[in-house]
Amino acid sequence: MSDPHERRVSSLRRDLNDVVRSPDGSFSFSKVSTYSGQILCGYLLIKHAETILQHSDALAVILCGMMLPELLKKLLIMKMGGKDGDDKH
Repeated sequence: MSDPHERRVSSLRRDLNDVVRSPDGSFSFSKVSTYSGQILCGYLLIKHAETILQHSDALAVILCGMMLPELLKKLLIMKMGGKDGDDKH
C-alpha cells in the first residue's frame, strides 16, 4: 500500500473545480458567469486600451464589469434574506 505519511498535492483539476463549484459542491452558474465576464472585460481592456482610456464612460463600464458582479450577488443575498449562510439582519 501507499505510504500513510505521503501527502496529496492539490492538483490543477481540484483548483479548477473550486472555481466553478459552490461551497456545497454543486455547479455555480454565478461563479462561471462572473469569471467569464471578468476575463472578457480584461481582454477588452488590454486589446482596446487606447480607445477605452480616452473615453471615461467606456472605462467606467469596463471597470464595473470587472468589479460589480460579486457586489451585486452579495447585495441580492442580503436583500433576499441572507441565503448561503449569511446572517439575517
